[in-house]
Parts: sequence; C-alpha cells; structure tokens
Amino acid sequence: MISLEEGGFALFLVLLAFACIIVAGKTFDQVMAFHAGIGALFAAVSVFLIFKNYFDDGGEPIPAEIDGKPNYNIGPIKFGAVAAMFWGIAGFTVGLIIALQLAWPALNFDLPWTNFGRLRPLHTSAVIFASAATCFWQRRCMLSSAPAVSGCRARSCPGS
Repeated sequence: MISLEEGGFALFLVLLAFACIIVAGKTFDQVMAFHAGIGALFAAVSVFLIFKNYFDDGGEPIPAEIDGKPNYNIGPIKFGAVAAMFWGIAGFTVGLIIALQLAWPALNFDLPWTNFGRLRPLHTSAVIFASAATCFWQRRCMLSSAPAVSGCRARSCPGS
C-alpha cells in the first residue's frame, strides 16, 4: 500500500499540475503561460515517478529492520550536511569579498554587479537563510532520527 506521505505528496502534485494548467490557460502573458506549463510538466512527471517507484517495488512495504538493524535512510541527512557546508562556504566567501572591497575599494573593478550593495544581500541570504536554516533543519532531523537509528528515547540519547 502506498504510504500516507507518498499519497499526500502525489495528490498535492496533481492539484499543482491542474493549477498550473489553469494559470497557463487563463494568462495573457506568454512568458507566464510558458512557466506555468513547465510547472505542470514537472508536477505531472513527479506524480508519474512516485507511482512508478511504488509499482516497481511490487507494492511491498519497506522492511523496518534488515538483519536485526534498523532500516534507516541516512541520505537526506548527508545531503543536508553537504548543503549546509556549501551554503556556508558560499556565504562566507561573499562576505570576505565585500569586506575586502570595503577595505580596498579598488577591488570593486568598476563592475556594477560586484559592488557592496549588490553582494551584501547575497551574503546575508546565503549565510542566514541557506546555511543556518539548513543547519537548524539538520538538528531537527537528527533529533527525530536518533530513536530510529539507536533504539533509545530522544531525550536519553547521548548528545541530545
């Protein structure tokens, strides 16, 4: 049987595809119609992939344990850690560049897209919204996954 998460997400994507089709049909702007069509296409392909994955597995539920160990997908945790490091490095690099530009104005190279006013929002968004938010999300995932991985209660696990 399809899980509640998969079914709910597939339903959301179907509704999103219909909304995109309606927007594409009602708009007078060709660019908006094109992008709504792309949104509908991606939503429809995503629904197809959800059900293809379900039927390729034969409809069998994923086992809770394999060889006596919890069957836990650590992939999202690894992805989040890499994403937090990437956005942290990107944000701190831009911060270093704008700090050096403030100290030595010749580093602006007279390019309007590399001045302080353009790069400061990029630095702020990358550090606060991308890197820090990903780190907070990782902490939440680790707290919720600790019982599944280690078998102990969330507040009794070491480090929590």
